[in-house]
Amino acid sequence: LITNLCRNLSNPKGFTNFFLQLYILVPVPCLLACQCMCLRLILIDKIVQLRGKMVERKVSWFVVTALDEIAWLFNLRGSDIEYNPVFFAYAIIGINGIWLFLEETRVMDPVLREHLELDGPSKPELKVQCLPYESVYKELQAICASLGPKEKVWISDKASCALTQAIPKIHRSPIPYTPLCLAKAVKNPTEIQGMKMAHIKDAVALCELFAWLEKEVFHTAFQQKDFVGLSFPTISSVGPNGSIIHYRPLPETNRNLSLTEVYLIDSGAQFLDGTTDVTRTVHFGTPSDYEKECFTYVLKGHIAVSAAVFPNGTKGTFYNQNSPHGLIKGAGEWDIPFQFFISNPLIHSVT
Repeated sequence: LITNLCRNLSNPKGFTNFFLQLYILVPVPCLLACQCMCLRLILIDKIVQLRGKMVERKVSWFVVTALDEIAWLFNLRGSDIEYNPVFFAYAIIGINGIWLFLEETRVMDPVLREHLELDGPSKPELKVQCLPYESVYKELQAICASLGPKEKVWISDKASCALTQAIPKIHRSPIPYTPLCLAKAVKNPTEIQGMKMAHIKDAVALCELFAWLEKEVFHTAFQQKDFVGLSFPTISSVGPNGSIIHYRPLPETNRNLSLTEVYLIDSGAQFLDGTTDVTRTVHFGTPSDYEKECFTYVLKGHIAVSAAVFPNGTKGTFYNQNSPHGLIKGAGEWDIPFQFFISNPLIHSVT
């Protein structure tokens, strides 16, 4: 199985159907670019669709404050926050203008400048203007000062108090779910394929890890194609440590792997085409009857969920009604960091 998966992953044809160009922002002044197909057309499409929603609701401006929404809209990725592919920025979208607020020194890369068309010819209403990160408050105030009596400004109800109050109440239109939040929640075939391939690569890495553990080798590293970094600190626990939520190995709590105790690993990775968060419970010896019983209950629960048919419109909170620690976690491809998938840690049945 591992051989076949690795062979499929190494086939370039396996990536051309879904792999898109992403510009990766790292904690250095410049942006780095992955060499693949350009996303400028997709950026334009997103802006046009967003403005359509604004016109529909008679809104003149939209202040984008959520980092994941900014990354999705501009097809940019970063690493300013550990384990998250986002970067510090604000954006303001008008019917005739696009403003991106971030550190000016971080948009010096020629490929990035071409992607955003910062220097080339572009229709004025589609040209991205990069402004200093700290100037967003001043620019927003200037925009609000020029508004007509009936003009409205969209802003998330989760935005900071400072930016929210910069918009006079008469013009302020707070919304719980922005058009970008809703748009990126709808997966297209390319994004779905990206999610699948990210989890296949993650599965290969886990299979290699488990094979390595069985051979009692203690020093190596596994890295799949398009690996960027971890999506959270790995939780690696043996025996009773597996029942501790979000356990972190410490010198005073470490336990050696054995043939008599359960081993739990909760790991995840950022790939260029997706984000994963997977929990697996294994036993390298013969599990006890109680351990088998607990594992079987969890397995039966997952089989029941996977076989269930959810009516159209079912909300994510529905999954957690009977799960003390939650049955689902957020993961998915980079355009949407909030997709749901099932994990199966033994701890969910014994804690």
